[in-house]
Amino acid sequence: EPGTYVLSAELFGYVTGYAPVTVAAGGTATADLVLVDVPGDGLLATSFIRGRVSDARTNGQITCPGLDPDAGETCEVTVTMQAADLSGATRTLTVTSAPDLEYQIPAADDPDGGLLPGLYTLTVSAPGYEPTTVQVQVPMDAVVRAAQVALFPSPSLVGTVL
Repeated sequence: EPGTYVLSAELFGYVTGYAPVTVAAGGTATADLVLVDVPGDGLLATSFIRGRVSDARTNGQITCPGLDPDAGETCEVTVTMQAADLSGATRTLTVTSAPDLEYQIPAADDPDGGLLPGLYTLTVSAPGYEPTTVQVQVPMDAVVRAAQVALFPSPSLVGTVL
């Protein structure tokens, strides 16, 4: 139908482009649209991962056997992961939390913000336990709950070794 229309084109990672076109009766019209790319291909580093850790033997709280609180040793859960930023550079993220609390990675006050969408592998450890990993799929702009991680106590010797 003849008239004036607004043509639009959109593509993920680009700003939507618009152009007016006038079509005469029985005719065709063409328009050139320039789509401007969005920094980071439209991806936002706004996601976070939260989770909890337990003792695999008891399904209870981590106790960090063998630590000496009198020497200033504290029982903390450490979570470490690799994450890419918008420039493609890889950074190592590490957070600690008390065994009875939930961890969040990256930390809420991380100056680089949250995570980009993707599949991440977290390494979870605590003194007196074997480290383990958990994979978490992270969408954009979400707080994702990781599966609970159960840590097994590290092997230890009791008694005298001859």
